[in-house]
Amino acid sequence: MEPTQGVGQAAPPTVEVLGLRIHRVTNAEALAHVLHLAQCRSGALVMTPNADHMLRLSRDQEFRALYQHAALVLADGVSVVWAARILGSPLPERVAGSDLMPALCVEAARQGLSYYFLGGSPGDAQKAAVVLAERAGRDGCVGIDCPPLGFEKDAATVDAMVQRIVDKQPHIVCVGLGSPKQERLMVAIKDRLPGLGVMLGVGVTFSFVAGTVKRAPELVRTLALEWLWRLLCEPRRLWRRYLDNLVHFPWLVLKTKFARKRA
Repeated sequence: MEPTQGVGQAAPPTVEVLGLRIHRVTNAEALAHVLHLAQCRSGALVMTPNADHMLRLSRDQEFRALYQHAALVLADGVSVVWAARILGSPLPERVAGSDLMPALCVEAARQGLSYYFLGGSPGDAQKAAVVLAERAGRDGCVGIDCPPLGFEKDAATVDAMVQRIVDKQPHIVCVGLGSPKQERLMVAIKDRLPGLGVMLGVGVTFSFVAGTVKRAPELVRTLALEWLWRLLCEPRRLWRRYLDNLVHFPWLVLKTKFARKRA
């Protein structure tokens, strides 16, 4: 599966991890490339797989097809970086969407590019926009839309949402709906947004930036234990997902490695 690129874009190099082509970039390189896609109004999608995504990609052909629309695929999870190393295709580092999105919005505003926030918990996108405007010294946010639960099932609601984005003509659209809803929506509306620069899934990042959900301290992230931090913060919501990841993702990686050795 080779991710598609925006028109006129030179794709960064990729490595294959469990059948998915992931771009081999540092955080700085990812930021520069996304900004370039935004400036070119290339209509590009950015997806950020973690262990949960990788397992879903191995089980769900519909989700796998969504990834074929991505212009840039970044290793959001440290487990994906480890998997790449174990499978002999190392990545330079983790490129977490929760680091990329705020850095992108700040730098975009400084360069005179605009961004639009879609999704997130009520109020969090607004708070995040204020925080990022303060960091950048100017406000690049041209619109915020937090549609109600289940909005994607109502064509009229989706049409109105798309029109609001079209009216603002943002260079960047950040979609915080969680996976796989955000990937489905991104693919569904991409071609309905003329002049779009880049659209990326950001999960819970609006809440991280707003401070309503506390992100793991830097030391915890450095020790690759951010998943444990999030599990302790939201055990009822996340325990099934992380149990699945802890059991099945390492098995998928080892099974793939052993299969290669036998081939």
